[in-house]
Amino acid sequence: MNQQVAQRAHQFLCENSNTVKMFIFFEAVRGVPPYEAYMNTCGMFGSSDYITYQEFEFWFMRFSSREFAMEHDRSEEDPKPRTLMQLPMEILDKIAKELDLMDRMVLQKVNQFFRNFIVTWNPGFSYISLIINEDSSTLWLDNYHIQYRDGQVFDGFGIACRVSSEERRTKNVQDCGHVELAVRDMLRIAEHPKTKLEKLLVDFRISNREFVNRGVEALFHSQNYHQIHTKTVEIVTHSEMGEMAILPKLKPEPLSVITLDMNGCIRDEYTNGEEQVARFTAISELDQCKQADFIELKTERLKSEDFPIERFADFKAVSLHFKNPNNPFQISDFLKWRRILLLPTTKLPWFEVKSSGDISRNTFVRKLGKSAIEVKDREGVRHCKIPKTNDYLEVDFSRFGCRDARIVMAKKSYDDVSN
Repeated sequence: MNQQVAQRAHQFLCENSNTVKMFIFFEAVRGVPPYEAYMNTCGMFGSSDYITYQEFEFWFMRFSSREFAMEHDRSEEDPKPRTLMQLPMEILDKIAKELDLMDRMVLQKVNQFFRNFIVTWNPGFSYISLIINEDSSTLWLDNYHIQYRDGQVFDGFGIACRVSSEERRTKNVQDCGHVELAVRDMLRIAEHPKTKLEKLLVDFRISNREFVNRGVEALFHSQNYHQIHTKTVEIVTHSEMGEMAILPKLKPEPLSVITLDMNGCIRDEYTNGEEQVARFTAISELDQCKQADFIELKTERLKSEDFPIERFADFKAVSLHFKNPNNPFQISDFLKWRRILLLPTTKLPWFEVKSSGDISRNTFVRKLGKSAIEVKDREGVRHCKIPKTNDYLEVDFSRFGCRDARIVMAKKSYDDVSN
């Protein structure tokens, strides 16, 4: 019986034209925000189809302006249809959040209004990867990826970048190369003030000449928004300008781990020592690198004699990896690095050297000298006293193989009984 009464009462409310107006009236005088009041009205009368937002807004605005006549004839003053930008922000936000990532990126490019509007959103990504090849680029945003490819003719003349993504039709962007479009799209998300990344990976798989011709460094520095917030960054590059295009754009405070895979050269196939030193010197001067908890430097062409370890003397932890088996580090250079680490003024507490190539373990052990004291029950570990301190440098070469070597030098104290 109660259910039947409720159904008849609901039917009566819906059929009485003034009932919905009365409900809107109470919402307006109570100061309920327009969109919330509209949703309350739809909930009260069972469906959003019962009253359009345009009709709801007409009565809501009248009642809010203290015009309370319920029988008002609105036929001659119906509000003109609104443009998208004139909708209430609550409704615009609800519409826009139904868009997928590519449509959001397109919306952001429409005008300044939508650029400002998109900035209010949290992109919500924790991982961004940008891979730039000679003829294409790929942007990964967590598990979502976008492909950019050059070489498409647009309307019979010029070029266009062909953009595609998962389950989306391909779009052509006129007069724009894949590098430019991919970099700009990546920066719009990475530089968003609400983006908090766990990791950023940028992989430049293009030659140094292509890097310069496409103006990649200028593209990264053309944006002037917030610095990128990421805990970890990995940069793979064949150009000395690759790391310097990215690193200065990173916010130093959250940055903990930096990996630089430095494959390339500056001018031609082989680089001289001065140019390599200049490259590492530029890295060592950045606050982003100085404040990081750990920095890994991977190189193919650097000669061990050219590594300026003194430039990294105040860093927290450094790993140096010689990837080319035909260019391993020299034992004489390792001994030079050890001498610098043994200086009381050197603050670097942890230094790792890895190398692929033929290095004699027996020769290495012999050249460590008598000052490197063997440690009982620890094969492949030596202790070297740091002068004028109660500290020592532990040299761990226990993972020194015939073709691969890994040596760790760590500063420790005799006061620490655990050591």
